[in-house]
Amino acid sequence: MARVELEMSHYDCVLPVDFERLSSVLMPAWLDFIAGKYEPRAFADEFAPWQVGVGDIEYWSEDNWQEKFEISSLYIEWFRQRDITEWKTDTVRTDLGEALNKSSFAWCAEDLLMLAIKQTCAVEVSGVDPFEPTGIKALTPFRFYENLHYPPFVQVVGTKNGFRFLHQLYEFTWEKSNYLYTCVRKQLVSAETYELMEKLFLSVRAFPGTQLMRSSLVWPSADDSHLTGFLSPVETQELSAKIPEIEGLLSKEFDEFWPFDLFADRLQRAASCGAGLVSLFSGL
Repeated sequence: MARVELEMSHYDCVLPVDFERLSSVLMPAWLDFIAGKYEPRAFADEFAPWQVGVGDIEYWSEDNWQEKFEISSLYIEWFRQRDITEWKTDTVRTDLGEALNKSSFAWCAEDLLMLAIKQTCAVEVSGVDPFEPTGIKALTPFRFYENLHYPPFVQVVGTKNGFRFLHQLYEFTWEKSNYLYTCVRKQLVSAETYELMEKLFLSVRAFPGTQLMRSSLVWPSADDSHLTGFLSPVETQELSAKIPEIEGLLSKEFDEFWPFDLFADRLQRAASCGAGLVSLFSGL
């Protein structure tokens, strides 16, 4: 496996979510929040009651923060008028430009949205967890990566410094000055499999009020929190069916800290209970 350059350490995860709650409850409220219709403290109290820093709330509450961060009604309505699965990074950039990316709001808001997703939308996948302390991996590093580290402590696909199996599917090139990796397909699996992996991991999809990456098909290399993608329940089921295709490509070089079998287990069990998935960079 090619050497991977890393400047900073971060703990990432893939989180199973109630996708209906994400798309129909949290995201409309989030759009109201960035439109200035929700006071920051009220939003945090309702959707992210744990872990929200007092300093953050005070920062967002300064003056008229909606005007301060220049969030246009055009930007907000663009998201309101489209299904969440149509929130494509390249389309957002083409239709709306990168005005919000120049604002400090996007850097601050992404942390709050990530907390809200974890605390409002996270679900516990059904079925037997083979990585429980009494399971087959009781004495391995799975213990550290199998659950969120903070409430609600649900089962996740956790890792440190990225998902190593992605390097079997893509060529990663480090752009040090841009704090990201560009990812190029190795053409080892079907186009459909690549598309699903990219929607989940490689910033093909965008959340409103957050940083736009410089382009799609990239992975961050700094340690700032970032929502790198998501899958609907249908897409989660489709990717679950692709596990044998991906698994057959994996070499034996992988360290047990970044196992594909943890991803496969959570993916299959999320698919079986109708959950969607959200990928959280520096969000374990």
